[in-house]
Amino acid sequence: MEIKLSIGELAKYIEEFTNTKLNNEEEIRIAELGIRVPTPTGLAPVEFFIKKEQLPTKKVTLDNGYTFDAANKHILQNKDGQDIFVEDLMPGDLIQKKLGLSTVIHSSNSGINDCFDIGIQWPHVYYDENGILHHNTILTGVLSHKCEPYGRTIVVVPSKDLVKQTEADYINMGLDVGVFFGDRKEYTKTHTICTWQSLNSLFKNTKDGSAQIPFADFIDGVICIMIDEAHGLKADALLALMTGPLSRVPIRWGITGTIPKEDFEKRSLQVSIGEVVGTVRASELQEKGVLSNCHIYIKQLVDHGEYKMYQDELRYLLNDADRLHYLAGMIQEISKSGNTLVLIDRVEPGKALVNAIPGAVFLSGASKSTVRTAQYESIATTDNTVTICTFGIAAIGINVPRLFNVILIEPGKSFVRVIQSIGRGLRLAHDKDEVNIIDVTSTCKFSKRHLTTRKKYYTEAGYPFSIEKIDWQEKSK
Repeated sequence: MEIKLSIGELAKYIEEFTNTKLNNEEEIRIAELGIRVPTPTGLAPVEFFIKKEQLPTKKVTLDNGYTFDAANKHILQNKDGQDIFVEDLMPGDLIQKKLGLSTVIHSSNSGINDCFDIGIQWPHVYYDENGILHHNTILTGVLSHKCEPYGRTIVVVPSKDLVKQTEADYINMGLDVGVFFGDRKEYTKTHTICTWQSLNSLFKNTKDGSAQIPFADFIDGVICIMIDEAHGLKADALLALMTGPLSRVPIRWGITGTIPKEDFEKRSLQVSIGEVVGTVRASELQEKGVLSNCHIYIKQLVDHGEYKMYQDELRYLLNDADRLHYLAGMIQEISKSGNTLVLIDRVEPGKALVNAIPGAVFLSGASKSTVRTAQYESIATTDNTVTICTFGIAAIGINVPRLFNVILIEPGKSFVRVIQSIGRGLRLAHDKDEVNIIDVTSTCKFSKRHLTTRKKYYTEAGYPFSIEKIDWQEKSK
């Protein structure tokens, strides 16, 4: 049976049914009540309900006459599918609805009021009783919030790009958050986002007496540390921190889409965080409509060279001018079907491809974080773009939902690299529920061996794939 309720009405029913008074910022679990809300991918169970007292709010009126009150920092989605605070809405703005877009007619302050929020899993957005699309929350943010009664949390992410991305998510959730990298040393906040490199530098500088902030002060009051992309714990420095100065932090969570296959790498996770307590296959999430469906198109280029060493073979595969010219043409053709991310192992061939593809953008570790972020964000509002990146900066963690094609050029045989790279394309967007993964490889000896390994990964993950051999030299004539 379907019953339409406002979130305020739902709060009354929850208090009555559970015989519980909702208190400010107290998150209560209601999964057993079986409440479901509509989302862009179907019905999602409501797992938590939260009351937030005395928040500044705004009253918003839409072109269909519907009026609602929401907290200033509550998030809706604009016409481009990007997050927008309610406090930033202006007359004429378009916001996402279940059946298209709605125009904001009026927006004004409505005083200080009690508000409510719900906790659901991915896709973290839901439709209210009038079809307005509302933002929900993210996993690390939920975990951090649940720790607040007990102390501070640290979230370790693998790159500066992800520091900023995660900070923005926490701010959107109204959490007290700071970052610790570069010139920003906001370690007194309830939640701190940082890279493991920043942590390592602080620890080293503390040992030699040059740190402005002693490591002990940085972790004072910390009761939880979360490692996002936890497979990175194979890095010696991060492992040393987790088993050394951070070993007494009582709550330790690791989040990753790729538990490493090598035994020694698994052991790193176990000794520093603990045993795996839950897994969900990407194929399961695809079946539920949580992730985009994908098909892997293996393009095996026929090459006739023979090389004794892998590096010599790879040098040819990534640097031969005629082969790069053919790849550039292939990429241009593929990009006609939508925004395309190309991942490649080396900087020079990446630059060569960009020079051969009009309008393409190349990003590497040498690119400023602001430049990378601007390019990722631009993909949300543009079509048929080509972004070429090194695996090192874009194979893990970046949030660019509107990718319709992901091209992997000689990705090798690393399980983490391959599966994480595919993951860049699996996120849903308002106009996308399927992504093409193009695996570009060769008939050369080492490349062929690596492909055999990747096919095993694809089969294990439940990703369908097909193989096409291409005599590119014949086609180039």
